[in-house]
Amino acid sequence: MWNLNSLLKENSKIPEIEIYWRLLLEETPYIFESFMCYMEKNRTYDKKFYEPRRYTKDGRPALKIVANDLQGLMARKFDFYGLSMPSRVGKSTICIFYLAWKALRVPNSHNAMGGHSGTLVKGFYKELLNLLTSCEYTFAEIYNHLHNGH
Repeated sequence: MWNLNSLLKENSKIPEIEIYWRLLLEETPYIFESFMCYMEKNRTYDKKFYEPRRYTKDGRPALKIVANDLQGLMARKFDFYGLSMPSRVGKSTICIFYLAWKALRVPNSHNAMGGHSGTLVKGFYKELLNLLTSCEYTFAEIYNHLHNGH
């Protein structure tokens, strides 16, 4: 499915890509990666966050490992998740996507994300609000699909 999206991203009216997007939409409540990819459905590849960072250029998993860990956190495989990675690799943004995913799945849950400064935490909050409210992302579509029936 990942290669299908890359191959057909320029030809969104091809039936196979429409099936791909429908499948991802159905998976969004259950699979974190599907949620992230569907959230960025309307973005051009060069502006997408997750898909280009999923693997390194030499094929090693990069953010894929973090996505799997966050999937495990949601499944309660562990109670706490601490993430330490080099600067500028996307660790904050993937965790903000996770908070949006959790808000979709469990709207009345409690969530926390910390940072080293108030300015940084305000930036997290602003980015989360952007994911939830911007037309650039598909959160409203996903939410309506999940909570208002298919």
